[in-house]
Amino acid sequence: MAEERAAGVDGHLRVLPSEIRAENIVKIGAAVSLNLSFKDVTLRARKISTIGVVKSLYKGRSFQDYTLSFEEHEVIVRVWPDKIPVETMGWLVEGTPVLVYGMIREFNGVIYVSATLIKKVPETYFEVFKRQLVVDRELILRSITPTKT
Repeated sequence: MAEERAAGVDGHLRVLPSEIRAENIVKIGAAVSLNLSFKDVTLRARKISTIGVVKSLYKGRSFQDYTLSFEEHEVIVRVWPDKIPVETMGWLVEGTPVLVYGMIREFNGVIYVSATLIKKVPETYFEVFKRQLVVDRELILRSITPTKT
């Protein structure tokens, strides 16, 4: 039986909303990471990028939550005014396709992406994102796999 390896990703790991779920979350103190299995490697990342279409908006006291939907899966993207000025977010309405960069977080059982950047993209970009996700993971796998000489 092959030993499972782990690779920490020091950058924004591309993930699909379907991969952002409780069983992939590891919490050590205040630090939260997303652990994803890819072939025989566990990819660990705190910073991620993801995609989706804005489905709904919730205005909290000190933040705004946007629910993104992609391929029947949803993820919450939380915007804090000290990270992204919410007054500049008027364009972000229901039906807007977006690319989000941020940190994976969990509070009181709610998993969300704390956004550092949200960018409007054409929906055709979603297929590009999915293809690049696979390419990225293959590159990570090759970078930690010893080459045979």
